[in-house]
Amino acid sequence: MGEIFTQMKRSTEANSFYAKIVEMWANKLNYFEEMIRKGETDFMVDIDEIQIENALMTLRKILSHYESELGDHHQLVGDCKYVIGLIFKFSGNNGICLDYMRKALETYSYTLGDHHQRTVNTMTLVRDLEEVMQSPLKGNSLVA
Repeated sequence: MGEIFTQMKRSTEANSFYAKIVEMWANKLNYFEEMIRKGETDFMVDIDEIQIENALMTLRKILSHYESELGDHHQLVGDCKYVIGLIFKFSGNNGICLDYMRKALETYSYTLGDHHQRTVNTMTLVRDLEEVMQSPLKGNSLVA
């Protein structure tokens, strides 16, 4: 649908549609993180590699659209980078996650400022990931 809006030169509608997809994935991943914190991991059997690859493919297309339409310094670009990072986090790829989170942090700092809650939360996650990556086990767990 987003691609159809883009082809029709209806960027506002395309951006809104894509923002809902990014938001849906953010909500799902935040829910997963909360479940893991509570020690509940039964939901993990419902996530497979195909879903992860499809999500990454879709979100990378959205990111490409956002970057070409909005530039690098827009909150929607930061949101998409953040969610892609979360997917890598949940798939155990903390190094790639950290790269995306740093990019999201840079975007949030530029667009929202260093004191905005989203920037602060992302900064905390980046620090936590950096600590995990420096640990002797290189921390490839689901939650840093």
